[in-house]
Amino acid sequence: MTVWAEVVTVALLGTNRRTLPVELLRADPRTGGGAEAGPRVGSGPTPASESELPHDPAGLVLDLAARERVRFRTRARPAGEATPELGPRQELPFASAPARVVLDGLLDQPVPELVNQWLGFAVRHGVGVGPEHWTALAGLATRQPGVDRDLLASAYGVSGVWFVGQNPAWSRLARSLVAASPGVLSAGAEPCRTPVTDDDVAENPERVFDVVSPWPPTVTAVALTALGRGQLGGRSERYGRRLGALLPLDQAAMLRGALDYFLAPARLTSPWSARATRQALAACVGSVTARAALAEAFEGVAPELPSLDLPPVHPSGPP
Repeated sequence: MTVWAEVVTVALLGTNRRTLPVELLRADPRTGGGAEAGPRVGSGPTPASESELPHDPAGLVLDLAARERVRFRTRARPAGEATPELGPRQELPFASAPARVVLDGLLDQPVPELVNQWLGFAVRHGVGVGPEHWTALAGLATRQPGVDRDLLASAYGVSGVWFVGQNPAWSRLARSLVAASPGVLSAGAEPCRTPVTDDDVAENPERVFDVVSPWPPTVTAVALTALGRGQLGGRSERYGRRLGALLPLDQAAMLRGALDYFLAPARLTSPWSARATRQALAACVGSVTARAALAEAFEGVAPELPSLDLPPVHPSGPP
């Protein structure tokens, strides 16, 4: 039986019910040993004593499986087979470690507007996305048309765009990146043909995202009121994250006021409403503070913001 067949059998049955042959136990890849791919097991040396056997047979099974997979992927090509195409050389330097850490956080609960801001900073500073984020960004852009294709193509660089083109599931995205205009910075939301009024936002809070930035303070106040009152229902957290992504930072004091007003114990009439209000406002705060961290990572200086710590939970409030 081949090494791979033994590994699969032991993995299916479990190491408690079937052990690896002793020659594979002796050939622990973590110590530099290992049988070659071709030979069959059963002909190797036996251990001199039980103390020579590895103490973690389950871990060894995983290591052997990984080694055999690598061996399979790097096997010799048949004679006459064409050499695989190599990707283009990446000339774009990658973003700094702090900026890449910020992008890690943004991709945990991605908001397209925040991701676009990260990409915009990267393009302005002449740096690109690190390879560890290429897959996550491609998956996000495939699901979310709000991710700016021009900025993404610029931050990917030629190697990143080539990488996206290797996955058939991303073929539509790859075509859009190839057709994009690298280096183009988005101007933000397109102006509406019909101006959005405060009453429009009060009736439908999502209309705030149709307002050209920077928002008038009255529009910001109406949007924060809708968020604090739970007008968005189950969409409140998503709305809060997006609101915080676009809220003019010079209006952050209005968010501070909303925290104090809507999270005052006298206004939290039930545990459920208190929890929902707190989570929605916390989502908005999270996006604003992420933008501050983003600016600091790229420019070395964080914008001045008021304290956005949420008030402590009242003893009678939600757990």
